[in-house]
Amino acid sequence: MSGSLQAESGCTAVLRIQEPGPKPPVVIVHEWPSALRAHVVEVPAGCDVLLCVAAFVRHRRHGALVLGATGYVADVVLCKEPSPLKLWGTAMILGLAGCFFPPSASPAGVVVFLDRLQGAVLGGGLAEGGLVAAGPIVVMVAMFDQLPLLKGATEVDMG
Repeated sequence: MSGSLQAESGCTAVLRIQEPGPKPPVVIVHEWPSALRAHVVEVPAGCDVLLCVAAFVRHRRHGALVLGATGYVADVVLCKEPSPLKLWGTAMILGLAGCFFPPSASPAGVVVFLDRLQGAVLGGGLAEGGLVAAGPIVVMVAMFDQLPLLKGATEVDMG
């Protein structure tokens, strides 16, 4: 069942009303060259997690999105106003998310959520150099291979 709707601007939208019942599954049969690719980065004990991920992103020359991490960290520095909040001791990573953009691969908006082993859960934005691995940490990173970066709307072909 379908119909059409015309707005004042002259644009026509097609309305489709789906019949009740189960939908057929979507099956991807081909992977495109610019598809999202998942990578696993292992950070050794004593290393800064953000610096290791940034080095990996710089080497690949693509932007990256951190999807999560697992492991134990020590000496966490969170960005809190007016001064950074330093957390000493071991904590388990519950969640880690953020973006790394080329060419510098500097982290943008990286946040972490931690369990302080006494049951206290806390988190926030990370300061640079603020996440040191207490043991091996596994970080899931997603990258768009061959994704063109657009510098402005003037370079986009709208036609």
